[in-house]
Amino acid sequence: MVQKPTGRKPVDYDPNERFARIPEIAYAHYEAEKTPERVPIVTHPNHKKDQL
Repeated sequence: MVQKPTGRKPVDYDPNERFARIPEIAYAHYEAEKTPERVPIVTHPNHKKDQL
């Protein structure tokens, strides 16, 4: 098979390698977003439970 010249560099890594980590990254991001609700900020004097 003759490779047609495109404007891009040849891909020297597995394209699926990048997508394999997306659930892991998304889960870590989800955990980071979820943490402030789970852990109350007790250092703030005007903190109200109803705000969360």
